[in-house]
Amino acid sequence: MKHKIFMTKLSSKGQIIVPIELRKGLEMGTQFAVKRDNDVIILKKLDPDWEKIEKDFEEARKRVAKSGLKEEDVLGIVKRIREQIRREEQGS
Repeated sequence: MKHKIFMTKLSSKGQIIVPIELRKGLEMGTQFAVKRDNDVIILKKLDPDWEKIEKDFEEARKRVAKSGLKEEDVLGIVKRIREQIRREEQGS
């Protein structure tokens, strides 16, 4: 694609529409790193390393299996952490 300038604007919700010509090859939900330098904003498409992610999950599964944790243990931990976060957000 030749260097062409497209116009867009910032919505009241902070959203910027990427022109259709620039969206080709992108899917809904594509994640981007965003950097601002004064009046320049740069979007960089993030390409997750699925092989590394799967390897990390497999390692986590092995550690959980070794630890003896059960699903209900994890659910209890998550519930306690969520309650703690909720209390902190409410300022209590």
